[in-house]
Amino acid sequence: MDLVLVGEYKSEVRLLIGRGDGTFEPPLAYPLMALPAGIAGGQFGGDELKDVAVSTPRGVELFFGSPSGVLVPGAELATGPSCRKLTADDFDGDGREDMAVTNYDTTPGVTVLRGLGAGGFETSTHAVPGAPQLIAAGDVTGDGKVDLVVAAAASAGSLTRVVSLLPGDGKGSFQEPVELFVGAHVVGIAVADLDGDLRADYAVADDVARTTTVFLSAPQAGPSTFVHETLPKEDLLPQALALADVNYDSCEDLLIGEASFGNLDPNGTGAVAVLLGNCRGDFGSALRYDAGYAWSITIADFNGDGAVDLATTNGAANTVTILLNQHAGRPRL
Repeated sequence: MDLVLVGEYKSEVRLLIGRGDGTFEPPLAYPLMALPAGIAGGQFGGDELKDVAVSTPRGVELFFGSPSGVLVPGAELATGPSCRKLTADDFDGDGREDMAVTNYDTTPGVTVLRGLGAGGFETSTHAVPGAPQLIAAGDVTGDGKVDLVVAAAASAGSLTRVVSLLPGDGKGSFQEPVELFVGAHVVGIAVADLDGDLRADYAVADDVARTTTVFLSAPQAGPSTFVHETLPKEDLLPQALALADVNYDSCEDLLIGEASFGNLDPNGTGAVAVLLGNCRGDFGSALRYDAGYAWSITIADFNGDGAVDLATTNGAANTVTILLNQHAGRPRL
């Protein structure tokens, strides 16, 4: 398993080719047209190879996988100025991977790129209140169609974040947004079915409130009604979120990337907090593992043993930490 990385302050993509044992070859660098803002993996080229999409202020740049294992630069897709994060999924059920990217400033909203195969896309734009930044995809309404969950600044430059749901129509388009939650400063969103009701739930990390909040989609209600529980405040600031079953009990677990207050100090502290789920939307106490600044979390099997491993990017330290799973819900470095 390989890793593809971008950083906030360098216009390049870095590919780390895995050796199959949880270690990696030295990185290969590929130039970008502008500084990166977000990254997503998928099959965008119409073949079975894994490809990469990177959002920048100019749009979305594609890099296609190749049989030799290296990346091949592809097209730059115009999606509007001030692009931020992006997510990939099949929004229209045609078996091709689509993308959605947030646009922050000049024309705020979400641009949807519907995959046409062989690297081609058809674009449409959907208005979202505020200035959108974070985005995730999943079937929150339980109708079998992929929806979007978007966190937007209340206005450009504002710390307050409004989280909204855009219900999908199953044809690659989305309905008007429904406000779900208002947070002090939402820095992470993750979507998955946490209580086994076949509806995607979601978790929101807020580094000002210093909380991670779990929202459960209510079976008897529409997309505007959710039951929620706020997890206890912790000593470190949440910076990233992921959901995965790390202990193989068929329940999604909550993974929180955390950093100390001085998160620009390469010598500061951070961790990944693992909270084991019980398939009812509740989670156990946090088990913490040193991981530097854990500004992002990636889930994959890096050593080929069939277990879910974790990779974190570590902010100002410019490093990556690999946590290899020991099959009992307790990753190790």
